[in-house]
This record gives sequence, structure tokens and C-alpha cells, in this order.
Amino acid sequence: MDQSDNNAAMWNSALNSAPQTFDIIKVNKDYTHTWNSGTITKAATCSATGTKTYTCTVCNATKTETIAVSPNNHVNTTNTAATASTCTAKGYTAGVYCNDCKKYISGHAEQPLAAHQPTTQNAKAATCTAEGYTGDQVCTVCKQTITKGTAIAKKAHTLTTINQKSATCTAAGYTGDQYCTTCNQTISRGSATNALGHANADSNGNCTRCGQHIKDVPPSQPSNPQPNPNACKYCGQVHTGPFGWLIKVFHSILAIFKR
Repeated sequence: MDQSDNNAAMWNSALNSAPQTFDIIKVNKDYTHTWNSGTITKAATCSATGTKTYTCTVCNATKTETIAVSPNNHVNTTNTAATASTCTAKGYTAGVYCNDCKKYISGHAEQPLAAHQPTTQNAKAATCTAEGYTGDQVCTVCKQTITKGTAIAKKAHTLTTINQKSATCTAAGYTGDQYCTTCNQTISRGSATNALGHANADSNGNCTRCGQHIKDVPPSQPSNPQPNPNACKYCGQVHTGPFGWLIKVFHSILAIFKR
């Protein structure tokens, strides 16, 4: 080895017998490194710190420095497709999801609920015997009942009078039953009415309403009546029929006892 001042050249046999040259630098104990601007050897991400390495420009010594987490440096991301809203779940626009910090970093805006698609169910028309129902509003998509219906009042009966009977002189009448021709039910029962009783008798003794004989009327007498040879001399009546003679005998016997 040859030495001159601060360095020496050293030769050694290599595989190719070529001489090898080395620089030998003398460093004293108070030597201060001269660091370069450094190189990022590991970038910081949204979930992990990074590393920056500095090299001495004189002796090539190195040192490292930790780089703080970079919240906006997302390197492990997934693109998500948009989802449509329904009437029970909100949808979202397309977005980008970071698998490291577990959050969406762009997009994924919430969309409002979609409107229900209502249809009417359980509707029922009112009748004269039962209430009706307007029906419930039910969504054809989510099957939820959106609004409840309300009752519909019963309809009025369609009434007619049956079994009516007029009173006569001798028989009671009946006001008649109220009958619904829609539901075929008797809604209310009638009541009996009193017999009318006979009206005045006509000249023959018959009721002027029903014609029934209700009064015996003696035959009209002439203004100067002549004795009827067939009349009973005791009562003045003409007794006819097969027992007329018997009545005459009976009247004559009564006349004897009255003396």
C-alpha cells in the first residue's frame, strides 16, 4: 500500500487480477454530517405513517424520519355503484370507499325515499243491513298499510207495506208489516185495528156498509089499514110458515090466562 497525505491506494488481486482502488477518509470524532434533502422511502397513507430517509453527502451515512399519517392519501379504495331508493329504504349515488379508514371519501350521497305505490284494499259497499268500508291504502311495493279506511253508514231500507187488511163491520183489520225489498226482511210489525161496527140500517134493515141484515123493520102500514084476515087477533102479526097455526093457538091460550 502506498500512502500520500490523506489517502492511500490499495491494490489487491481480484478475480480478473485488476487492481482495486479505495478512498480512505480520515474522520475525527467531532465530525458533523451533511444531510441531503431526503427521499421518501415509504409514503404515509390515511391509516399508516410513512418514512423519509436522509443521506450524508460526505460519508453516505443515513437516518430516517417518520412521516405523519396523511388523511387524504387513500390508497386502498373500492368504487361502489349507485343504489336506487325504495319507499322503505334510501338510495345512494355512486361513491368511492376507503378500505383502510372505513369510510366513503367521495360520492355516496343519500337520496330521498321513493313514493309509495298505493292501491285500495278491503273496500266494501254499505247495504241496508251492514256498514260499508272505504278501504285501506296499501303500497303494492312494500305491502305496508299507508292509511286506514273509514266506515260507511248503512243505507236506508227500501220499504213496502205487506199483509195489510182493512177492518170491516165485524172483523178487525191490520195496519200491515214494513218489509224491505232489498234485504227481504220484515223491518217492523203492524198492529190490529178494531172492527168498525155496523153502519146505519137501510129501509130493509140491512147495514149500509156491509149489507148484513141488522134490524127487523115492520112492513109499512097504509094510512087506513084494513084488518088482515090472516093476522093473529091477539098480537096483530101474520104468522106464516108451517108452524103459523101453532103460534096462533099458543097466543089464544095466553089470551085466556091474561083475562
